Amino acid sequence: MTLEQRIKYLLYWGDKEKRERGFLKADAILLKLFEGFNLEEEMRIDFTEDDERRWNRFNQSKVTKKECVVWNKYEWRYLVRTCGDTDLCSGLSMMEIGQRGNIDRLSSDGVYRLGACLYIPQGLNYAKELLDNFKTSKLFQGTDLENCRQGIRMIRDLMIETAEKMRDRLP
Repeated sequence: MTLEQRIKYLLYWGDKEKRERGFLKADAILLKLFEGFNLEEEMRIDFTEDDERRWNRFNQSKVTKKECVVWNKYEWRYLVRTCGDTDLCSGLSMMEIGQRGNIDRLSSDGVYRLGACLYIPQGLNYAKELLDNFKTSKLFQGTDLENCRQGIRMIRDLMIETAEKMRDRLP
């Protein structure tokens, strides 16, 4: 991420109107993730060679966490297709943010499955890992949708707080 992209990203988080539009977009994707998955329908869609390659690459990146990968390739592909390249926190595309996106568990001790994973910028994902609330799934009790909403809300609040603190330093 270039300095210019970082500044634009922080300005985005500081602009309430833009932020709210992005949140609505991200929230609509999140709702589709929870309400739109149909395994039979998903299995009717050909799993392409590219899908297979990307699925294998995803699994290889989780070698040390293999027992944590409990979703099947159709659930994984549904998340990838549904999110597209959109960050589930900001609603911006990863291209706009200037970072790769990461699929990761909501909490460090959780599992990789539909309803327990987020798609967020790599830098934000690494930062999330440092926060105590995301180290354990203890905080995220209840339905999966509410867990994700609560986690995303916490990340959003921290990003807004950071943008507010940085406001005087930005052009």
